[in-house]
Amino acid sequence: MTSSAAAHSAEPVPTTGYATVHLVRHGEVHNPDRVLYGRLPGFGLSELGKEMAQGLADHFAARAERGQGPVILASSPLQRAQETIAPSPPP
Repeated sequence: MTSSAAAHSAEPVPTTGYATVHLVRHGEVHNPDRVLYGRLPGFGLSELGKEMAQGLADHFAARAERGQGPVILASSPLQRAQETIAPSPPP
């Protein structure tokens, strides 16, 4: 089977030896004054950002139900990053 035929096959792609890496940026930050906050403390997620974080958690939970959940979750110590990863299920 050629690689283009494999791409159109209905057969599942074998996952042995493969890893999926998710690089995720933090959710939307509450910043009504449009401050360039960088590493300043006190800039947490907005309501939309919290919904984004929950969406990420739901995605990881669905993958876990299929036996493809995260093995490692790592995050920046910044508040917005911690708030984004907080709802996600532990590996």
